Amino acid sequence: LASDLKIDPQYLNDIPDLKPSQNDVAVYNSSFARMPESEKTELKAIFAERGKLVQKHHADKKELLRLKYQWYMQDYMACVASIDENVGRLLNYLDSTGLSKNTIVMYTGDQGFYLGENGWFDKRWMYDVSMQAPLLMRWPGKIKAGSINSDQVQNIDFAPTMLDIAETAIPDWMQGISLKKQLLSNTPLQREYLYYHYYEYPIDHYVAPHLGVRSKNFKLVYFYTHNEWEFYDLKKDPTEQKNLIKSTAHAKEIARYKTILNQLRDQYDDHEVAGELK
Repeated sequence: LASDLKIDPQYLNDIPDLKPSQNDVAVYNSSFARMPESEKTELKAIFAERGKLVQKHHADKKELLRLKYQWYMQDYMACVASIDENVGRLLNYLDSTGLSKNTIVMYTGDQGFYLGENGWFDKRWMYDVSMQAPLLMRWPGKIKAGSINSDQVQNIDFAPTMLDIAETAIPDWMQGISLKKQLLSNTPLQREYLYYHYYEYPIDHYVAPHLGVRSKNFKLVYFYTHNEWEFYDLKKDPTEQKNLIKSTAHAKEIARYKTILNQLRDQYDDHEVAGELK
């Protein structure tokens, strides 16, 4: 909680009915310890002010919710602005030194991020807000500036891509696909389905373990510790509000996606969940 609310742990002890875990305090302290003294002083002042506001409004749930969301968004936007500024500094340095001629820059993230959609924050879920991640690449003279490719790619594709660009053999055991052809000529990627598996439970956010398969048109998700299935039509329902798993009109498509899901589990040798999923 300290990490998410950006509140000094000392103030958490003063909030009724709130018991911060040791992990909350550890995350805060590990991040704080890496800062120079000037930043620590500035951050302490900000945290102290926020802590006082939490104490003042802890009984007003609506106002406390508003404050927490505003802090969350302010911190997120400040982080985005800082990343934008410093990536710009890096690109400017490469240009000014002439290094950009033979340097490929790849900017990406591990997952997307919820900013209140469906009442959620953070990431981890297979829903598109968190499943989709940024991937921007610059390769002067090779990648056309401003070009966009909407193929489904994964982070397991990055290593094969870099090896292929460096004209180095790609090991057979690598599971990804090189994107070199797509970068140079916008050739369609030969992949129709993406496989997803989240299993880090109960670490930090208590997101239920789940796995699934996504195409450009549909998505199948299985929460295996609860034996719950979900199926979405991404064309008609891009925000994934209507679970069609019980729709008789989609029964054949659902069965087909379950077969594909099992095939992908075999392909990636992922059998943490035993047996065939039905």
